[in-house]
Amino acid sequence: MGLGAAGYIGGRDGPAWMQALRGEVVPKPGEPARTPVDGGAEMLFVLVTSSTCAPSHDEELPQDIESLKRLVRQEAEQRGAGFSSLALSLDAFPYVGLRHLRRFGYFDEISTGRGNLGVGAQRYLQRDLAGLAATPQVLIISRELTPVMDGRVLSERVVERRIGLMEIRDWLHAGAPLSMEH
Repeated sequence: MGLGAAGYIGGRDGPAWMQALRGEVVPKPGEPARTPVDGGAEMLFVLVTSSTCAPSHDEELPQDIESLKRLVRQEAEQRGAGFSSLALSLDAFPYVGLRHLRRFGYFDEISTGRGNLGVGAQRYLQRDLAGLAATPQVLIISRELTPVMDGRVLSERVVERRIGLMEIRDWLHAGAPLSMEH
């Protein structure tokens, strides 16, 4: 698979966007985000991973992540909040990150490319909501949004940050309780 003249990833099966339409590059859609149309609270589930991280290739991790998304979505619904999910790959090349993220199922957003210099890494690990740049990692971010037509995030804060396979798994086995006091 190589980089085409137009900047897309392609090969004999066609450009990446065509492969994506056939469900070959990105996962098929799951349950979409529930963003509060009139604004209000939202919980953002963020998975941070990398194709070069051995624990991120754990055979059970994709199912663990799906279970965690389901539990956090349920918690958001109980609190009357919206829910969305973001997969962030710390891979240097977007096509490597997309291929790696595919195994984790559906996410509302995907950020990959440029490693720790990528927009997602800067936002959730380096600068804005800084934390240890380790993988795998799950963050739950409580956000306050304006109405969708305005489209702004008024505030956000990390309410959970689970780093490493064992910590993620222990949190899942405990029922993924959220500590909203962070």
